[in-house]
Amino acid sequence: QWAQAQFRSYGLSNVRAEGFEFGRGWSIVRASARMTAPRPLDLRVIPVAWTPSTNGTISAGVVVAPLSKVEDFDKWRGKLAGKIV
Repeated sequence: QWAQAQFRSYGLSNVRAEGFEFGRGWSIVRASARMTAPRPLDLRVIPVAWTPSTNGTISAGVVVAPLSKVEDFDKWRGKLAGKIV
């Protein structure tokens, strides 16, 4: 309704909502993460919606890579493959 009102305020006509087949939904069945070094620690995690599952357990180094500016992407380019970011 909000979007329709916005479109009408822009001068658009014939604004309407139409139903569509959405398909399969997404829900969190289970998500977990555990740090193993330097000491074991269970972590709280929540996946981003529509993120596919992994094919079992994964292990990788963790990298904190702040990416708040466009320039930050160049700094980390090529350094994050195989890492948990």
